[in-house]
Amino acid sequence: MNAKACIENSDEKFQNINDLGFIILHRCGENYLLLVCTWRNENELWESVYYDGSGKFEIWERKSNHIPTYCVWEMGIVYHESQAWKKLLGTDREENSKQQYLDHLFEGEV
Repeated sequence: MNAKACIENSDEKFQNINDLGFIILHRCGENYLLLVCTWRNENELWESVYYDGSGKFEIWERKSNHIPTYCVWEMGIVYHESQAWKKLLGTDREENSKQQYLDHLFEGEV
């Protein structure tokens, strides 16, 4: 309920813009991050981050509230990296495992 109220009352007025997007509610220990992502300018993913540490969501202070993160063309590489990182997290994380992560390169067209 707090997340919905946060979005409805945000300075960005998400309900009054034509951007499409998605929301991620991410649990961080006892607290939550609310990531509001919208597609803008045909290929850019923008994001606002809210933090729930006091019982209600508050904007995560940055230079600007809703900022660009990735271009859609970069997201294939981000996907590759997230898969490689998850693989590393399932290892002993010793030097050999870290080197395998570093050696796992993305090559190709996105």
